[in-house]
Amino acid sequence: VKEVLSRHPGTKGIVICPTAFLVDQQGDVFRSNTPYQVGIIHGGRKGSDDWNQEKWQKEWAKRGVFVMTPQVLVNALNHAYVSLDSVSVM
Repeated sequence: VKEVLSRHPGTKGIVICPTAFLVDQQGDVFRSNTPYQVGIIHGGRKGSDDWNQEKWQKEWAKRGVFVMTPQVLVNALNHAYVSLDSVSVM
């Protein structure tokens, strides 16, 4: 992820994990081992269900890597909160 993002400045990395537990676990690994601001998002995380377009735009602007469940990504794409055009690695 780090190598790809360094070659494509301004783009995002998305890590998809099948469970909330794995999202938290992998999010902590990315926070500890990369220089990026990491967003950790899943349905069981406090406040994650309340993310609207404004919240997504704010978080999308300040973070380089997002770790999430597949459903979070599907919901964000369906509502056009995010675009895969700005993602360089999944």
